[in-house]
Amino acid sequence: MMENMILTEFLVLHKSLIKHKTWSSDKKKCLEKLQEFLACQNNRIFIKSHRDSKTTRVHLKYQFTIFRVALKQNGNMSPVRGQMALMICMNRNKFTHYLEIFPIDANENDIFNVQNLYGESDSTYYFNSVNNE
Repeated sequence: MMENMILTEFLVLHKSLIKHKTWSSDKKKCLEKLQEFLACQNNRIFIKSHRDSKTTRVHLKYQFTIFRVALKQNGNMSPVRGQMALMICMNRNKFTHYLEIFPIDANENDIFNVQNLYGESDSTYYFNSVNNE
């Protein structure tokens, strides 16, 4: 069984990164902390996505989404079928997005807290509430 990522810790690190509008030394330190936290997660799944993909829904660097992995999911994400997962775009190169997926322990309260933290109109975050099984 995979150990799931701690969502609240990720959100604190992510929010501290995006609060800086320009690339200052403080923002670089925040990015390093986020990358260290993500690197410590031993259940990370890497995938590549095309820029025009309608299924990943993350198109900007450091943008993330929270979703439930379909029970019939094939490929790299099949080990986390039926679980809540966080997908973050960590890099881009022309038309390719490099995404990292982490299983998370999340419930309705956690999702509500994310919505409150980022707001409904924030483009850094997207919650897929569609039942995609």
